Amino acid sequence: MSRNHTPRLFRRSLSLFLACAVLAGCLSEGTTDEPALGVKPPSEPTSQRISGSVGDGPVTNAEVRVTTRSGQLLSVTTSTLLADYDTEVAADAADYPLSVIATGGTDLVTMTAPDFDLRSAVRSLDDASIANLNPFTTVAMELGPSSTA
Repeated sequence: MSRNHTPRLFRRSLSLFLACAVLAGCLSEGTTDEPALGVKPPSEPTSQRISGSVGDGPVTNAEVRVTTRSGQLLSVTTSTLLADYDTEVAADAADYPLSVIATGGTDLVTMTAPDFDLRSAVRSLDDASIANLNPFTTVAMELGPSSTA
């Protein structure tokens, strides 16, 4: 009976040793270029193109504002006759997520202004992002965690 336990014990010990060796290889030694926890690295504002559609039905002539996570206004534009918008902003990594908010305008289905502001977000820096504004993205933004720190 002890003959069967010896290979199993050896395999388990070897597996444990190999797992520890692999994990030890993941630990870094020396200095790194990474900042200490809680310290944000300085960054330069980067240009980003943001575009999308505005729809509670197609909404034309809506004011579309892009703001930083702290509420600083980065851009104001207006939705076109095709119910889309396109803008360029300059923001750094600490400004994200950006909020995109459409107010007013004319819903081409009802020929009235939307009943509420339409909201969306740009989660991270990219060369170009699409942030469509509609009731679904608005509900998601309202139910999601607060982005202000």
